[in-house]
Amino acid sequence: MNRLGTYNFTKLARIVNKQKVNLRNMRQVFIPINLRDSHWLLMYLDMEASTFFVLDSMSTGLAAAEGYVRVVSQFLQDYFHSTKQESAAAKRRSRYPTAGPDDNLTLWTTKVPQHITKQINGSDCGLHTCINMELLANQNPGAPEDKLCYDMNPTSSTAARKKLSIEILTGSLLQ
Repeated sequence: MNRLGTYNFTKLARIVNKQKVNLRNMRQVFIPINLRDSHWLLMYLDMEASTFFVLDSMSTGLAAAEGYVRVVSQFLQDYFHSTKQESAAAKRRSRYPTAGPDDNLTLWTTKVPQHITKQINGSDCGLHTCINMELLANQNPGAPEDKLCYDMNPTSSTAARKKLSIEILTGSLLQ
């Protein structure tokens, strides 16, 4: 995705395929988004509920995020279209076909939960984006506002930054 709100489907599909990822089999997809090189927010896709969630620790930039929702929606529409035959064949071969995400993106909903933990300063948006991804990844899909209320004060913010630094340096998640 570039700054103009467009993307190159071939490039993105190549990245997805190179990683051997089948988005149709995903329950959750996390897309960290940087707005104008100054603020991070998270787009969380609940593939089973066919819902885009835009999670912003400052509740700003939501209008700008709508453009990203449109681009991600277009990518998913293109991806679902390009993998439709492959998906149909896999469902026919399976003894227990699953519902999977809805191919018709016009049926998807977009939600912007307001009852999530907000950052206490002007610089912790990236930290909140990482914490939110970790919390959501470790739980069942569903409404994020039920899962993203956590204590954040200067002490816990410092501890979370240290933990994240260790995870990045070691390449593994801590408990």
